Amino acid sequence: MEKLEELCTKQSKALSPCRRKPLAKLAHFQEHGGDQKEVVFPPSPQSCRSRDVPELQGPAEPPTVYIDLRDAKPHQSAFLPNENQSFHCDSSTEDVTVPLRSDSSTEDEGDTTVKDQQKTKSMPKSSQGPRDCTGKSLLLQQLRNFRKEASQPLANEASKQVLRGEGMSQDLESLEEMGTLKIRRKRYLRVRGEANKVTSRWLVRSDSQRGSPPLPSHVRHGVDPSRENQKETEDALRSGSAPGPPLNKAAESPRTEESVRELSQKEKQMKEKHRRQRLQEQLERLQPQHSVTGKQPMAEKTPVLFHPETSYLPAVNVLPSADSASGEMHLMTIWLSSCGQVATCGQHSGRFPDTVLTAASTYHALVTWLLSLVSPLKVKGGPSVPFQVLGLQQVWREDGLALYACLIPTDDSPAQNPTKIRKHKAKDDLRGTSIFYQQISTYLSHTWLSSVIWWHGELTSHLQSQLYPLLPEIPVVRLSCITAVNPDPKAVEKAFAMPAGFYWQTVETDEKYFPHSSDIGASTDLDTEVAVVLLFETLLRTPVAVHHTLQLILRAGLDICGLRLLYPQHSVLLSSTDKLPSAYAPEAGKVPPVLALGVRGPNARSALQDIIGPSDPQLARMTDGSSINAIYCRSHAEPLAYLPHTDSRVHRELCLYFGGRACWEEVLLAGVQNPACKYNKTRPQSPVCNRATVDQERADLQDMAPSRPPATLVSTTKGDVIVVVSPAVPPHAYGDVISVCSQRGFTLQGIKQQRLSPKRAIMLSMTASQVAVFCPNKISSATERSSREDLPDEPRLHCLILLLRKENAGHHVPALVRGLMKELAERGLLGELRSSLPPSAELGSAWGIHVAPYTDSLLQTLGGNLSAVPDLGMVPLDLLCRRSYASDPEMEQVVILTLVGKEALKSAGHLLCHILRPGCQKQPPNSEGLDPGFELLSLKWLPRLTRSQAKEVSPFEVGDTCWQRSLNMLMSSPALVCALRRVNAFGVLAETLKKLRLLGDKQRMGTGDLQRVMALTPETAFRQAALFFSDKELVADCTRRPAGKYLPPAGRGARAEGAETRRGHAESLFAYMQAGAQLLCTVLLIKPGVWARSLAKILRKLVLEKFSLVGMKHISLKPDIVLGFLCSEAKQEPAILEAHSSYLTSGSSLVLCLQRENAVKKLVDLLGPEDPTLAHTLDPCLWRAQYGTSSVQNGFYGSGSYHAAVRDTKLFFPEGLCGADCLVLKEEEIENMQRDPVVQPEHGKRRRVVRRETRRQLGSRGTEQQQSLDRPLLDTLCQTTCLILPGITLRGSEHPPCLGLLDQLIGRDFTVTGIRLTVLDKAQAHLVSETLSSEGRSVSAMHSLLDGACLVVAAQRDNAVICFDSLLDSGHRQKQAVQDCMRHLLYPQTEKQAEELLCCLFDSLTSNSFYRLEIQDS
Repeated sequence: MEKLEELCTKQSKALSPCRRKPLAKLAHFQEHGGDQKEVVFPPSPQSCRSRDVPELQGPAEPPTVYIDLRDAKPHQSAFLPNENQSFHCDSSTEDVTVPLRSDSSTEDEGDTTVKDQQKTKSMPKSSQGPRDCTGKSLLLQQLRNFRKEASQPLANEASKQVLRGEGMSQDLESLEEMGTLKIRRKRYLRVRGEANKVTSRWLVRSDSQRGSPPLPSHVRHGVDPSRENQKETEDALRSGSAPGPPLNKAAESPRTEESVRELSQKEKQMKEKHRRQRLQEQLERLQPQHSVTGKQPMAEKTPVLFHPETSYLPAVNVLPSADSASGEMHLMTIWLSSCGQVATCGQHSGRFPDTVLTAASTYHALVTWLLSLVSPLKVKGGPSVPFQVLGLQQVWREDGLALYACLIPTDDSPAQNPTKIRKHKAKDDLRGTSIFYQQISTYLSHTWLSSVIWWHGELTSHLQSQLYPLLPEIPVVRLSCITAVNPDPKAVEKAFAMPAGFYWQTVETDEKYFPHSSDIGASTDLDTEVAVVLLFETLLRTPVAVHHTLQLILRAGLDICGLRLLYPQHSVLLSSTDKLPSAYAPEAGKVPPVLALGVRGPNARSALQDIIGPSDPQLARMTDGSSINAIYCRSHAEPLAYLPHTDSRVHRELCLYFGGRACWEEVLLAGVQNPACKYNKTRPQSPVCNRATVDQERADLQDMAPSRPPATLVSTTKGDVIVVVSPAVPPHAYGDVISVCSQRGFTLQGIKQQRLSPKRAIMLSMTASQVAVFCPNKISSATERSSREDLPDEPRLHCLILLLRKENAGHHVPALVRGLMKELAERGLLGELRSSLPPSAELGSAWGIHVAPYTDSLLQTLGGNLSAVPDLGMVPLDLLCRRSYASDPEMEQVVILTLVGKEALKSAGHLLCHILRPGCQKQPPNSEGLDPGFELLSLKWLPRLTRSQAKEVSPFEVGDTCWQRSLNMLMSSPALVCALRRVNAFGVLAETLKKLRLLGDKQRMGTGDLQRVMALTPETAFRQAALFFSDKELVADCTRRPAGKYLPPAGRGARAEGAETRRGHAESLFAYMQAGAQLLCTVLLIKPGVWARSLAKILRKLVLEKFSLVGMKHISLKPDIVLGFLCSEAKQEPAILEAHSSYLTSGSSLVLCLQRENAVKKLVDLLGPEDPTLAHTLDPCLWRAQYGTSSVQNGFYGSGSYHAAVRDTKLFFPEGLCGADCLVLKEEEIENMQRDPVVQPEHGKRRRVVRRETRRQLGSRGTEQQQSLDRPLLDTLCQTTCLILPGITLRGSEHPPCLGLLDQLIGRDFTVTGIRLTVLDKAQAHLVSETLSSEGRSVSAMHSLLDGACLVVAAQRDNAVICFDSLLDSGHRQKQAVQDCMRHLLYPQTEKQAEELLCCLFDSLTSNSFYRLEIQDS
């Protein structure tokens, strides 16, 4: 133990006179290397700073050895006899390894630690020997020794003595004592924390003297020492857990010294790293939370401009060296109202957004002009200017945002200028000023801005190659009106010499926002990015290239948030990029300046990359010929710009060229960044920050300068604009409109379809020509319609109104308008807009889009809050209690789609494009070439859903695990509600959302599916529509309605209570959603050669498709009627017209009038395309594919639209229909048949049946064939009978009995030569029953004939009359339907009765009949 004491004394003396805090570490015990136990020591941790200890200097001390010396008496070892325990000290390793045991006592730790500490402090030094104290006591004793004594560097002999020392381990009495140092380790953490509090400030001063940058005084407060001590202890234990090899040889002493130096260097690096991290954390705590004056919160994506490496580099020069800047310097100031926009101060009058474009064009022109005057870059050939530019930067200071330029005299300034100047300027203005200032003032006051932009023509030629270009609007204004020159030399120093700060600043504009929409702080754009680009001398020497770049940045919707002309050293540029132009080589001499541009906006990096283009000019010309590199770059070795891409690289470049520098002094200037305002609420402090720390921080802030340092990067507050889309832009283009707005960073705050009056249009500052386009007149006068069958589509009257919000919104309105027009033109959606303009008018952006800045009065003019929903108290209860809804998927359905959350709203425009215009996604059209997209009825944006709305929208049921979570999400996120309509809307929309789902397929529904929620049933859709929309807000689009031409016009057939139905009456979609589609009629014409043998099969198909037969007759078409069936293309070709006419007039056709819901569209879908080959390709089950052979002989004709169906019905059934009772038919003046016009007693007596000489028959290829009928056998046996099927045989939901009978007739070789569907009155029924009276069934026959419509059939066959019973007897007993029909069937028993019935019920027979009817002369 004497040697141990000697060792401790020598170690204490090895320290320098400077006092250092001892490296107090708990010995960590761990088994290592088999049976051998090694003692190593942990590294020295960092400590917190304090001001209580005087400042001392000295080198780093060696590590301290801690040994447990609790008992002087030896004890038996608890280990096995072959276990050897020894301590090996090594200055290069810092771990302690001893046996450990578990300890359950934790409460006694604190008491023992305090008692031992007090005992150690009270004991004199002479009474404490190595054997009289524990390890903790020894620790405290050494702490006092290090404070009182100085030590010298550790010598090699000390290491040798440690290696030759006796064993320091003590035997333990039992294995339970193996874990005692584990308890001491916990106690040590408390002791060390107290010790660090005492010595922290001394370490701070010592590190500051060695050159490490200290923490600023305003950052120093609030740091928790115990937390940092704990973190440092854990880091040190982890880093030093691996023990080093034992030093048992003297030859390893040099290696030990080297290890000590390496360890000391690593400690310094670690301390420096932690110090910089703490500085960054404190800077982030003091980051501004609001705009300059506190009107709005701080803009998003504005991080602290601090980088652990670049923030400690020397600041990049904004002015060249002193030798090149010698002489007189003046400051030119150009005040800015926002990023990239000159404050014109009312010099230019005009309409919005022309004034905004003028201010932006002025900014671009001034920047380009000033850059062309930079002395190293001065362009030759431009107009003569009496000054040159030395520095240029955009800076925010307390007096506002401005563009500052440092002006110096030119080298060749003429000496006679002062005399001329005094003649042109008043003496009072120039009295006491320098000649250089007089030259500048005269030049600016006599020079127009447009005259210095001599490259304007070349720039315009480059921009006009684009569609709807954003051309610069250079105003006619003198330079003195937009610039100010200060001759004070201190002004230049104040603008360029003051160091930049670490923070962004959010400048405020005059733009207003709607306070009742989403919170201004929450309306952020998810795609906002910040990009930086360095423009080299190769680009700056070409003014048109610089101006072109700035113009493209504006067109892309980006803000120039930072602009600095810098003079960096070559090494600084190499740290950014190694691809530099040759002018920046070291051997080239003086390095030219670079222009650092900070760009801010949606997807700024990719947009800026598209503007610059590929670095290889040849590749740029092939891929993007309009990029900057494609136009102005000449060689890949001479790049024009450098653009970083990754987040870390962009942040580094921003901090390097725009951020502040961490000074080496005690105080770092940060300024008061968060003065009291309504948005500067008290931020929650760290749990360890006590009241004293907070008070001290406030005191430090009060002592600091109240002014904030300059900011070289600025953002802008948000504002709202009102966008009005012309009615000539179709609603299916609204998805493209919303998508373009979202891509350009505008967030939706309201949307509505509304009809504008001329008064409202004038209040929106529209011109007279715009009023004619945005407020069209409604032409629905009955006198203007030449035909009731072909009613023209009325013009669309509703505009789309959007309330959009964006940072610096007004500045980006011109680019937004042209971007919208370009997108619509590329999609081919401006055809209707072009047709609505006069022939001589040019299709400009003002005709399609109009934008106005938001004001409260303007919004009230448009009807107030665009997100207003119907009052639940005003919704009738019976409206929500109805139980019948339109649920047939074959009919049009209304579905509600709700998009929830910022991500869903960001992609809402893209989703609507897929829903409204799926044809743009290269999908094949359907058989009729129709657009299968949805019809957009209405849109509504809501800042959040109410609880009642969320309950209706949520797809979960009450009791589900996700029910409450879904409600919370719906009530806390913005939503866009869409009302859509089409056939099978629910099925098609569900399939579309499945393909476009953002999160992919899920086996189990979760709250992530709430981004896109659709109503699952018609009832749910109706209830949601009643909650979100009023009846006036649901606007039908007749021009783009997918199935509109198959349905009646809006208002036709409307069940308006107490109001007269008229054309043009607004369609009530709520009534439509409840009542469903109306019953409609359509006409089916079965062409010659098809229906005679397939009648029963065709009728059965019609019944299966739920068609009702309300009219049927055979006819012989005439050529003039045939022309009405043909399309315009067929009428223009004489050969095709002749083929159709010959075929349709070659035989008898069968015409049917069918009734059902959505009848016209359903029949068109069943028939398929007119070309049977194409129909067979699409679906072999289509009727024309089954029965047609060519485009002429395609088997069927069906009414192609609702108007065609009405025309055909009136043409073929002028007498009326049988049992078709619906409101639409009454409005179209189509009556029901009350009596058969053919059945007349006098007409029946005048008709007689005669045999034909020849009959026409259509061959297999449609050619007409003549057949002789003079064969004796046919003349003798052929008979024609007349069958009457009463109404009871025609009724049946699935299989009417009459179909089985017709099938049996055709199967027994009967030929149908006549067929009619008729209605008999009482007299006519009596006449028919009297004809059949010989059978004794006159009474029963009369009752059956009066029971609805009757089907009369003329059928011929050999012995058809006399053998009718025997012909059907063998087959009808096998089918119950035929038996039922035979019980009610009325038919003649003799040839005389058959002839009488034929003459009474028919006025003609088909062309393939053996007989014909002729009228005898009276």
